[in-house]
Amino acid sequence: MVNPSEPTTNAPLTIYNYADGVARLLTGDRNVSPHNNGRNPLYCWEIDPDHGFGASNRRTVFDTYAAGVPIPAEHHPLVDMAKLLPHSGGSTQIIVHRVRTCALLANDPEYGRLRRLTPEDFDATAIYWARVHYSEEFPGQWEFE
Repeated sequence: MVNPSEPTTNAPLTIYNYADGVARLLTGDRNVSPHNNGRNPLYCWEIDPDHGFGASNRRTVFDTYAAGVPIPAEHHPLVDMAKLLPHSGGSTQIIVHRVRTCALLANDPEYGRLRRLTPEDFDATAIYWARVHYSEEFPGQWEFE
């Protein structure tokens, strides 16, 4: 088993092989988050399976505050559950992820101390997307006749 030292995460994580052949990890990391939040922002790291699955070249995929998502800090906005959609050809690819607030869990006894979901929180809670831009075009994952 390989257990790289970073990123440290308490969020769901996924590793995908992108259209350019690079393995990348999508997750959060409280240690580098400017919000001290392990699920905000959502980051993407390049992963090197030949060197202990080391992570490098961290990039921000989505930060709720930078994007202006109307969920206040005290409502604990989260960005997680990221997925890379299959590449359909060309120089871009899509990442989808959810944005929510911890208030969604307010009925759970473990999270009962949090306030209830407001209509504004509910309106901002959704599936968001980001576009990956490659420096060249790549063929689609599938071809159909």
